[in-house]
Amino acid sequence: MIITMYRRKWKFSVMSAEDAEDFIRQPHFERIRFISITEANGHHIDFHKCEGNITFLPLKFDDCTTDLEGTCITDIQAKNIVNFVLDNHEEDKTDWFCVNCGAGVSRSAAVCAAVMRILCNDDMPVFTNSYFCPNMTVYREVLNAWVNRLSDENESVSTEIWNTVNKDIVEE
Repeated sequence: MIITMYRRKWKFSVMSAEDAEDFIRQPHFERIRFISITEANGHHIDFHKCEGNITFLPLKFDDCTTDLEGTCITDIQAKNIVNFVLDNHEEDKTDWFCVNCGAGVSRSAAVCAAVMRILCNDDMPVFTNSYFCPNMTVYREVLNAWVNRLSDENESVSTEIWNTVNKDIVEE
């Protein structure tokens, strides 16, 4: 099942791996950014068969909440998701964000909810849909990566301001 939600200027879709295989083989005229999640030891969708303007971020991690249960999402993977979304979110770059995992219920729903929170400040379409059961570890990791990126950007701005102020004081 492919579930599509509309917020602001984007479409957001969550789907299973099987639906994603069918989806990428259809011609699309919109600019699509696709986050594809498979199990840690799984095989990715064959992206070479895609039709249209689709850019992919393939990831591998299990649907778990601790490393004792499997291979959880890593900080680097969460950071890659945030960078992929923020680097491609402008109106002239993306019309549609798609996320898939094995069943299209847990990991992909969590990533989609986090992306919707980041871009639209509204993740409720995912959390109020009874079909989804978002993996909260994945959701939190992606949002933590976003907060870390914001903190890094604010720190570099603060450093630039401090260096400018400090330079002015030294020159006087």
